[in-house]
Amino acid sequence: MVKSVKRIRVSNADLLFYSPLWRIVFAFSAGVLGTIGFTVSWIAIELAFPTLFSIPNSLLTVVFVGAYSFAFLAFFRNRILRQMAKHGFPFILRFQRLFYWLFWAAMVLAVYGYLARTGKIPEYSPALSLLFMGFYFVLTVPWLVLGRLIPRLREVRLSLLQFLLELDTGRTNYYWLKNGLSGIERQFRKLGYSVPRGGAYRWACFSFYQSIPLENQLKSLSDWVRKPQRSNEIELICTAITVQARAADREEYRPPRVPLDTSSMLSSFSLPRWWDKVVSMAVVFLVGSIIFFVASESSLPPIPQTYALWASLGFLSITLVAVFLIVRRRPPAQALKLVREIFPAVQSTDDSYDEDHFWQLVKLISEKQETIQSLRPALRKVAPGIFKGLSAILSGLRVEVDAYTNGTRAISRTLFLDPQSRRLVSDLREDCDDLLSKNAYDYPDS
Repeated sequence: MVKSVKRIRVSNADLLFYSPLWRIVFAFSAGVLGTIGFTVSWIAIELAFPTLFSIPNSLLTVVFVGAYSFAFLAFFRNRILRQMAKHGFPFILRFQRLFYWLFWAAMVLAVYGYLARTGKIPEYSPALSLLFMGFYFVLTVPWLVLGRLIPRLREVRLSLLQFLLELDTGRTNYYWLKNGLSGIERQFRKLGYSVPRGGAYRWACFSFYQSIPLENQLKSLSDWVRKPQRSNEIELICTAITVQARAADREEYRPPRVPLDTSSMLSSFSLPRWWDKVVSMAVVFLVGSIIFFVASESSLPPIPQTYALWASLGFLSITLVAVFLIVRRRPPAQALKLVREIFPAVQSTDDSYDEDHFWQLVKLISEKQETIQSLRPALRKVAPGIFKGLSAILSGLRVEVDAYTNGTRAISRTLFLDPQSRRLVSDLREDCDDLLSKNAYDYPDS
């Protein structure tokens, strides 16, 4: 008898929260988009159904309710996200996928409306073209203010755990398996491991087909993906993946196809790693300014000219601010990446302060010396305490950098035994922890 399907619980650590400042910015942006979108859409509907013009204050009511609903959605994003997480991982991932599809649907509607209104393609109905352009502003709001709900690596881990949980209850949902192992493969390639494309999924399915248990390996991969790094265990798993995938190909084995395989379909539309909420805002408002300009120039809808002027100036201002933030935030983003790279070594050294761990930390910092020096202005701005600690360790070294990179363990024992070094490592961990916790709502570098 098949047991009821269970769902993996999603903790706050698995969610992607926004800071109060960003929620205020997105609340304003959502209100602007809602005002323009509902105005254009309702005018288009009234053109198709002229009797609606007789309803008093219908346009004002629709715009007011819609714009404020979007603004409240953005402002209370974190609270809404926590409520969604109570329904489990499949529920929240379903909505995350839906938001992406809404964005691409909005882009298609915007392109059609633009081409039809400008005469580039035949126009079925002017009101329909105008409605599609209005829907662009409405459909992009959920994606803009909510966007990615779970970081990429967390999604990979939870997908594998969801598959194992359902497998334990007698179900075999290959969607979770493929979604999780596709992310695992990407991490393999980033670390330099060579595996066939799609080989991880074929390896798992072919092993299950041969009644080879993989629960322990999949559980290990779900734990490993939290902090991907090279290891002998992962090397063995990659070898097994390659061997089993080739054996499956020789036997012409085809793994189960996932119905409506959105994981592979969305991979072609998957946004790159540098695409985050700032870039999203710039793209949405840049496209929106073009669409609304075309809509305002149309001779059909009675769109007030003040709307056109206000929207054009507002959209242009927000786009320029977003572009400025993109250009300006680049050095701090690199500094944050550097801190993420050294934090595990700092943490392990602080937990077990001995010469071995201290050597590993000093070796890592010495290898990152050029990066630290190149990011000096950014580090001084976003993490002055961390820069001070790294500079102190580098200045305390008595051996040249080449000796460290070659693996020579010629560390000044005076530096290790100095009580100030122990305090320095502890302060460095505290500063790194504070910086990473403050930026926990940002998109992860994965």
